[in-house]
Amino acid sequence: MVAPSHSIQTRPFVVLASADRSDILDAVSQFAQDDDVFSSDFLTEFIGVLGDQAKHIDTGELLGLETSVGPWNIRSAFAVTGSIPPGPYFLHGNAIHQAWRLYPDTLEAFSVAAYPQNVKTVENVTFAPLHFFDKEGIWKNVAVPSRLYSVPTIEKPLAGKRILVKDNY
Repeated sequence: MVAPSHSIQTRPFVVLASADRSDILDAVSQFAQDDDVFSSDFLTEFIGVLGDQAKHIDTGELLGLETSVGPWNIRSAFAVTGSIPPGPYFLHGNAIHQAWRLYPDTLEAFSVAAYPQNVKTVENVTFAPLHFFDKEGIWKNVAVPSRLYSVPTIEKPLAGKRILVKDNY
């Protein structure tokens, strides 16, 4: 994956399938409607575009976009290679990381919440315990991925859905 070489800090951004102005506005509106991880915090000054479309973007044309979730001033775009789906991400150095939302487990439904350590493949995924508490330090948090990372198909109708499987009887 190719990313801009800014300082080594973690920054939210959005990966889009198209760099066309109307496609960007439609995607942001759809993301806000379908996903609880995506928010206006991901509308930063740069975007990732799948494939080589980033070369053809006139960022001057994209300044002052008025999206369904707020204003957006796109100043730069970069190409994202690989097989990652459109949606919210974090950039740390040159590495792109998925965005997950933390929910407090106020019902104490989980004895241990877990998250995948490697989300680049679906085979041989290993999990690690998640040891984060809510702001008050009372409830354990449960991490959930963006619904945009898994799109339902005929073969996988539950993709993008969140299901809790009870493991104790």
